[in-house]
Amino acid sequence: PDYPNDTSLISANSPHILITNTTARLIGAESEEARLASTEANPEVCSLDMGPLAVRGKLKKRLPPLTGRPEDIEMDVASRTTYGETEKYARIMLEKGIKPELEVWHTGQYWLVRNLIEKGLVRPPYMIQFVMGFSSGAYATPKELLHLMDCAPKPSVFSVLGVGLLQVPMVAMGILLGINVRTGMEDNILYKKGELCTGNPQLVEKVVRMAREIGREIATPKQARQMLGLSEKPSQYD
Repeated sequence: PDYPNDTSLISANSPHILITNTTARLIGAESEEARLASTEANPEVCSLDMGPLAVRGKLKKRLPPLTGRPEDIEMDVASRTTYGETEKYARIMLEKGIKPELEVWHTGQYWLVRNLIEKGLVRPPYMIQFVMGFSSGAYATPKELLHLMDCAPKPSVFSVLGVGLLQVPMVAMGILLGINVRTGMEDNILYKKGELCTGNPQLVEKVVRMAREIGREIATPKQARQMLGLSEKPSQYD
């Protein structure tokens, strides 16, 4: 991705939006140079994985009009993340004024989170994203979510996501527990079992309805910045 250009275009169309980029190890972006490219756009937030994972599965080929994957890809890999990498990436974000979104897949990864805190490389409130239902991560259950919350350093701002059909149950749990939630096609392409979603707006609208049904309003970009300890003024991108 051309992060500076993409970030600028998004900001131009939605100047108040809070933009989050990623340093995750993606297919086609495994090198350190590719992973750190996202920080060059100076987003307000950037994700940072808190540990390695073992992944096995299949990426299905892309059908027209999509391109870039003409055949199915069978995966049986390990996503490498080290203490040193997280320290280096967190230090770069700290110098650039970027808030790290600490992606936690199970409680064992809190060792890396606490290491960053002890070294002064992340500032409170700590932004922690729970990734649930993914291969070799935490099971997507209420008990696992509560355990992740109980073990987290304080003060933290939590968000939860569920992968695939686990998205809605975990979003519902997050709403009930009063934490933030994440939805979208990065984690799930189904609106419901057997039915593909029409796009991200459909998934977002569903979550908004769920939250409002039990009396939880959706935070504005300004409120989100306040919760995360960010400047109330949106970043400017050239």
